[in-house]
Amino acid sequence: MQKKIRIAINVFWFLIIAYLSFKMPLFVDDYFQSKSFATGEDISSLNMIFDSLKVSYQIFNGRVITMFFIQLMLNVPRIVFSICNAIVYIMLANLIVKYICCGVDIDKNRSTIILALVYVCMWFMMPDFAEVVVWPSGCITYMWMNLIILSFGYLYYKAFASMRCFDGSTSRKVPAGKTIIAAIGYTVLGICAGWSAEASAGATIGGISLFFIWCLLTKHNIRLEKIVGFVACLAGYCMLIFSPANRVRITDAEGGMATKGLIGTYAYRVARESYYLCIFLLVPIAISIALYIFTRNRTSTEKESVFKKVIKEVSKGQEVFFWLIAFASVYVMTFSAGFANRIFQFPLFMLIIAMGKSFMKICDDLSVEYKERLAKATITFSIIMMLLASTEVIAGSFYAKAHDSFFDRQMIYYHIYDTKGVISDSYEQD
Repeated sequence: MQKKIRIAINVFWFLIIAYLSFKMPLFVDDYFQSKSFATGEDISSLNMIFDSLKVSYQIFNGRVITMFFIQLMLNVPRIVFSICNAIVYIMLANLIVKYICCGVDIDKNRSTIILALVYVCMWFMMPDFAEVVVWPSGCITYMWMNLIILSFGYLYYKAFASMRCFDGSTSRKVPAGKTIIAAIGYTVLGICAGWSAEASAGATIGGISLFFIWCLLTKHNIRLEKIVGFVACLAGYCMLIFSPANRVRITDAEGGMATKGLIGTYAYRVARESYYLCIFLLVPIAISIALYIFTRNRTSTEKESVFKKVIKEVSKGQEVFFWLIAFASVYVMTFSAGFANRIFQFPLFMLIIAMGKSFMKICDDLSVEYKERLAKATITFSIIMMLLASTEVIAGSFYAKAHDSFFDRQMIYYHIYDTKGVISDSYEQD
């Protein structure tokens, strides 16, 4: 029964995202990225894409893997992109569930609940929803690349969760052939993860670095493929950051620093990141902190400094660890002259994982009777939210068609200047 429910939930959201992806119109980036950077002609073959990527890496940006998928998807029938994009969305949600449940013995009933809640969070808390979920250029640049990054990171997080079950001396021998195959797989995925998106890839590299430090401190053996994969990820990140196209941005950034001064420039950028962090992520941050406080062990009398407590919590790989990665992915943009609200998708995923971890702990503390009640209440809540999402899509589609626009939803706290149609005509005339 639980399997059927999970399938039904996945199918529902697949249809929603596929439909919105199909109806999403093209924008400026789509038009010029659908043509070859080398010749300016419409792309008609894979060879033209590869030739275009060479030029793009030199003059546009360093995101070669991203640009490959963008130019590929912009030159296939829209239905193909719509299906692929919906599959990526479904895979992301299920991968987030794997993060939440990693290292924990969990029944299928609870994993179904977690999956339903993850979808609700991904729908109702996603900043710049259309730009990062259904817009071709935006969703491939962020959502598709975040799937690659999270998949790569999960390999290390899963290893970390399994290592915590041992004393540090346990080491299972693996045949050399399997090690080589694993190393090749880690290398390919590592390069793709590093050569993806600056903010999320940088934060992931930081998280994996903490994994290696933890292994050294606890005397756990580090498998060869883990080292090879990390080096490959670093190599991919260097190719992304130090591409010829990014040198132009670096030059512009240095020019801005010369005008405003080093301290003034970075003070502005920190303030910029902090402001938009509050604008777009304050709700999930508040929920995550509240759930975490609820799960804290109040019987502990051990006195520790705040710094030691943070280090201890991070070493557990639980909520505080994912908070750290979330904030790192935001403030790494302090070193970039450019900034886009779309970067907040990755920290949202980190916060959803943290919320899921706390929710799991709350469930563990409940009696069997209350676990069943919570399961029914949560599924009911999720179904109602799915009904609301359906209503939004239907109403939004009619509204978009009437105004020659597109469906979008926003989680924002500031005033939107375009309020025409919200207030009655009679009031506007007054």
